[in-house]
Amino acid sequence: HSESFLCFLLTGIKAYNEMVRNGLSPDRVPAIVFHAKADRKIKAKNGDQTAQQWLQTNDLLDNGQDDDSVDAIPDEVITSFEGKGYVLERYKDQDGDTIVEYWEVLDKSHRWFGPYDDHHFPDATEHMWEFFMEHPKS
Repeated sequence: HSESFLCFLLTGIKAYNEMVRNGLSPDRVPAIVFHAKADRKIKAKNGDQTAQQWLQTNDLLDNGQDDDSVDAIPDEVITSFEGKGYVLERYKDQDGDTIVEYWEVLDKSHRWFGPYDDHHFPDATEHMWEFFMEHPKS
């Protein structure tokens, strides 16, 4: 477990350092992650690590310090077992705005989540559209 923690921490720090090195100064980078728990091509921990990386990066972006101003504890967890289940974790910044959403879809293999695939799963396209409409590029 400590190895994966170190991995996302270092990757998040590297992303932040690259932004600074290239003169980019966003105050945050919203991220939405979908991952299938039953995916046999990409390990489940990859979804976890991707979400954690963007949490770490956003923690550094708001004030340049690793101080858990954006932490790795979900502020909201929604679980649905209707149709095919999922767990949605929302992580918020200090203003209460969602900065990272992590959708962990249960009983799903390595395929796109959408209405043309199986209407019992969350529609990734719709949720991504809504997420990025709420987080326009500034």
